[in-house]
Amino acid sequence: MEPVFPPKNSPADRLVLFVADGLRADKIFENKMKRAPFLKEKAIQEGVWGVSHTRVPTESRPGHVAIIAGFYEDVSAVTKDILPMFSHGTSKEGKMEMFMYASDAEDFTTDGSVLDTWVFEKFDEFLDNASKNITLFDQLSQKKICIFFHLLGLDTNGHAHRPFSETYLNNINSVDEGISNVVKKLEKFFNNDRKTSYIFTADHGMSDRGSHGDGHPDNTQTPLIAWGAGISKPHKYDSGSDPEDGLTAKWDMTDKARIDVNQADIAPLMSTLIGVPYPMNSVGRIPLKYIGEDEEFKAKASLGNAKQILRQYLVKEKEKSQTEIFFKPFKKLLQWELKLKTIEELIAKEFYKKAELKSVELVLTCLDGLRYYQTYDWLFLRSIISTGSP
Repeated sequence: MEPVFPPKNSPADRLVLFVADGLRADKIFENKMKRAPFLKEKAIQEGVWGVSHTRVPTESRPGHVAIIAGFYEDVSAVTKDILPMFSHGTSKEGKMEMFMYASDAEDFTTDGSVLDTWVFEKFDEFLDNASKNITLFDQLSQKKICIFFHLLGLDTNGHAHRPFSETYLNNINSVDEGISNVVKKLEKFFNNDRKTSYIFTADHGMSDRGSHGDGHPDNTQTPLIAWGAGISKPHKYDSGSDPEDGLTAKWDMTDKARIDVNQADIAPLMSTLIGVPYPMNSVGRIPLKYIGEDEEFKAKASLGNAKQILRQYLVKEKEKSQTEIFFKPFKKLLQWELKLKTIEELIAKEFYKKAELKSVELVLTCLDGLRYYQTYDWLFLRSIISTGSP
């Protein structure tokens, strides 16, 4: 499939992604975010905040794949490495730089925050080298750059000391301080050009027992804070708009609206901000309330999101139609060409909000269609299994 791009006038030249491995949403947001004052400032004064809802298995690799690639990986992949996979398949030499510590650096008998300190110090070294090395400076100054911080300390401390321990809670503070320093140094490096988008989240949470993997809210509810270029300013709180899970009241952050997303939605958001193709297999929906651009931009981004997921649907439909004798198509998308044409005409006539709504509707229909073909043979397979059972 050919790549689908967001609107050409992307608001950011670069994006910085912070993933705090094993961070529970309630632990960072509770008590007025006193453990993360820098991130709190960004959440309620400059950007948008909410909960990113993960899926089972709540493990590191599936979480990272959902965040960056926009799809929910097969359960069998949970034991595979995380960081090395990002360099696999890189087509151009020098397209990606990766720094990682040895696997034996994760010591469950000590304070795991040293892992995060290593990451922040390594970035300081990298940025210092870029200020002296013209080749590295030019590479870092290119557009469509993504800087990814994998912060493993909280996961290590959660397993070893539990999420309610002082070690874990203090680690939240050290992560907040580290991110604050990164942002300050990056803004100075780029002369405060206001062309950087920042996203902070987690791959999964952590149970009180220091475990994760299942679907308990402690594991599936992770924080999401976004600010910077292309990100919306804080939304005013509207009573009745919050999810009815009781969390927001406990956090005492009801003056600014909480905007929740599915974890896979972060991938198309990042693509939209820096203008790179939507991930080919992404099932994420652009969280439009996180976008701070005008209605035209949102309408075109929504259309791109719809086209990307529609292409997946069409591939799946073609594969299934070629193997089924009595093929039954998904009826709601028999006239998908007309649906696309209608949206494009609305945009041409500058009816941007209507086009946006139609695109969102098409995305949801395409996701239903994908699910239809993914479960197409379930009755047949179930019958065979039931018949063959002793």
